[in-house]
Amino acid sequence: MAYLARPGNEILLRAVTGGLAVFGILCLKLVWNLGNYHNTTIQRYEKFLDEIPLDIQVKSALRTDLPFALMSDKIWFSATCWFFVFIVVLTLGFAMTAVFGLWW
Repeated sequence: MAYLARPGNEILLRAVTGGLAVFGILCLKLVWNLGNYHNTTIQRYEKFLDEIPLDIQVKSALRTDLPFALMSDKIWFSATCWFFVFIVVLTLGFAMTAVFGLWW
């Protein structure tokens, strides 16, 4: 990136950061899908536990209270949330550099 930041390479720098911004958007989509998959799987697991004929003690032992959740106020305790925020910040920085150049 330091090489691309030279005055004669600005168009190449913009192209590279534009590509990284597109890659960031794809990463955001994948992390979003991961969160949805996690939520759906937890809901299916809970529903499955309710349907099978087990003792109450066994069901309570099989229910796990995660220290994080991707669908409640516990989302701030998940690495997935902070990874999503990190990707958003990087993608916005790359996009701004791609659109406005190095000195925006």
